[in-house]
Amino acid sequence: MAAFSITASYVSDGNFGKNTEMFVKRGNHTQILLLDMGQGTAFKLKDDDGNLYFRGKCLDNSSFSPLDDYGIAFGCTILEYRNTDGTWSAL
Repeated sequence: MAAFSITASYVSDGNFGKNTEMFVKRGNHTQILLLDMGQGTAFKLKDDDGNLYFRGKCLDNSSFSPLDDYGIAFGCTILEYRNTDGTWSAL
């Protein structure tokens, strides 16, 4: 499992407010500290219609951990990482 944090939610199902910061974090203590210091690659979790559900950061930009460990429970099927040129690519 790669360490990641969910930093923003765009879910409005009664459990989370739209655009609220959630700070869901997965990883060991050192990994969480790295994420808190701004390390990692930005990612987005979307459903199959392209609707944005979550944003966050992950220490391994080739990992499906944010989708597998968190996004699937909300119906997310797409995980995109931000490239160094600012564009987004689905994994």
